[in-house]
Amino acid sequence: MQTPRRLPPLNAVRVFEAAARRGSLKAAAEELGVTASAVSHQVRHLEEGLGVRLFARSNNAIELTAEGARFAAATAPALDIIAAAASALQRDANEVFVRASVSLALRWLIPRLGRFRQAHPSIRVRLETPVSAMADHDDIDLVIGYTRIENPSAQGATVLFDDSCVVVAAPEIAARYRAADAAAMAASGALISATADDWDWRRWAEINGVDWHDVRMANRFEIDDAAWEAASAGLGMTLASPRLIERELRNGLLAIVGSQSGLLLGHYWVRARPPIRRGAELFLAWLLEIAADDSGAVLRGAES
Repeated sequence: MQTPRRLPPLNAVRVFEAAARRGSLKAAAEELGVTASAVSHQVRHLEEGLGVRLFARSNNAIELTAEGARFAAATAPALDIIAAAASALQRDANEVFVRASVSLALRWLIPRLGRFRQAHPSIRVRLETPVSAMADHDDIDLVIGYTRIENPSAQGATVLFDDSCVVVAAPEIAARYRAADAAAMAASGALISATADDWDWRRWAEINGVDWHDVRMANRFEIDDAAWEAASAGLGMTLASPRLIERELRNGLLAIVGSQSGLLLGHYWVRARPPIRRGAELFLAWLLEIAADDSGAVLRGAES
């Protein structure tokens, strides 16, 4: 027979964790919506049950003891896990909350969502496209992120597909540089960048044996979409993944310049936040399936 767990009062643990994290009984009371005396009572009750002092008290100030610091370090992650598990249970199992970059969401994911709805009509998808850092929060089921080729993917992530890019331009510009080699393209003064440090073009120059000092930029933009729009408008050449400019290639707004093999710049990956729910599990399996089905098809179609 399994021995029952001997747990301290969980409400007292929650109160203690808030006081330890905030460094004040009063601040913990404000966070929890109770009085400071109620916080003090719960902490003392916990100390009596554990048989150790968790805080050293001086006037109105508190400071963690060595035992209190160890207990706080252990209990905070445990409370986070409990909170996440409760949140997952309270939410609809038929809903999936996905976070992805604006470019990937608009140009690759959203155009394919109709297929998912056909396959799983009962599952609702909530899609978040932050303009700031791609940090997780409790409601997110799946995060689709990006890692440069020189960096490892996020821990626990699965590669969705490679970011294999080619030089593209409006058809008239692409025709002008059809036979140009990398050195001529670099010196043309017609390159368009969408990164602050030109890291993608720097990799292109390195792979093609071009001295970076010989590269001449025409324009710089903050986001990929702006660079692709500029290229479509005939302002020059830029790097793009055929997966993400599928519409422009199909409609003749952009064309691949010359004959190129894709330049591997990074990886798009997907990571599930545990515990994974039914809707998220189905969406993840579908994502991996369509990413595999799409592999190489856009580039082959653009070159034919």
